[in-house]
Amino acid sequence: MTHNLSNRKLLTGIAVSLCTTVTVVAVLLAFEEPWTRPGSTVGQSVAIVGASLLALSAFSAMFKRVGTPARRNFTRHIWLACIGFVLVTAHTGGNFLTRPALLLLALLALMGLGVWARTSGAQQMAATFGSTSGALSASEPDLREQLKSRIERKRSVLARMDSSASEATFSLVLGHWFNSPAVAFAYHRLVREERVLLGTDQSVGMAQAYWRRLHRIIAVAFIVGLLVHIVLVTFFAGYVAEGRAIYWWHLAAWDF
Repeated sequence: MTHNLSNRKLLTGIAVSLCTTVTVVAVLLAFEEPWTRPGSTVGQSVAIVGASLLALSAFSAMFKRVGTPARRNFTRHIWLACIGFVLVTAHTGGNFLTRPALLLLALLALMGLGVWARTSGAQQMAATFGSTSGALSASEPDLREQLKSRIERKRSVLARMDSSASEATFSLVLGHWFNSPAVAFAYHRLVREERVLLGTDQSVGMAQAYWRRLHRIIAVAFIVGLLVHIVLVTFFAGYVAEGRAIYWWHLAAWDF
């Protein structure tokens, strides 16, 4: 069984999830309460499943950092995110004029960045990899010496983490951060210094240089926002209700 997700399958999956989302919302809008209530039994159950799938999607994206097959995890990341998006959107009941609904914008932004990175972004990056950089020209001996010094220090630090690893092909994974956080941070800092010396981010367009960083920032913001929403509706139901009847399952009705 192949785990390679082609661009065609990727775009088809996202298109299907978006069309399904629009259909589900249209159907929900045709019903009256309590079906359209986000906190109804059905709505809250759908939200729990959807949020769980989105969390698993985020973990799948990180699993490649622990040595598991990247293609398999990427495929899981996409399908779990698509299904989770449909479910959490259905949870809104078609009411997008709420603060929690802003989380959907984060999901759409993540989806858009991911599609760009896999299609036109990938073409741009392939062209960049195929080009020749002049960063190590003979007219810059000082830069060569600085890079040589960084590489020697990287090898020295790497030997403290993994004596059998090669600096040329080594990449930090979660295990290194857990087992030797201080050493991993020192190695990561040297990698960043090397990138600055080479002008890696400056040698490509802004989109290529920062899309992955932006993708991670939005993902973290979404996860934090989701956790805040869960905590509020579960423990601070009184605050969320703002004087209305609390009709959803919760553990406490605390208010600020």
